[in-house]
Amino acid sequence: YTVGEEIGRPMKVTIDAESALESEGEILYPKGKTKSLSTGRSVIVEGQAEIVARVKSRSGGDVNGQKARGKFHYQVCTDEACDRPRSAAFNVAAGGS
Repeated sequence: YTVGEEIGRPMKVTIDAESALESEGEILYPKGKTKSLSTGRSVIVEGQAEIVARVKSRSGGDVNGQKARGKFHYQVCTDEACDRPRSAAFNVAAGGS
């Protein structure tokens, strides 16, 4: 699920408060497509998707090489049923823009 979903849990990225980096502005999620499922209409993403988050250093320095640590929250479904919502931790080094 993605932005606009009302039945299931749309994907979401959260950055830990202890992370060296923090989000700067809105996190951009992939546009989904509306699909009729047995549970009703849903906004879904199929296949690969990209999430874009601009980040800045909490200490005010250069972001290159610093890490963003957080969680990716998501829910996976088939046309017939949905799995429970899950979270996966991440720890990603930032590159220059």
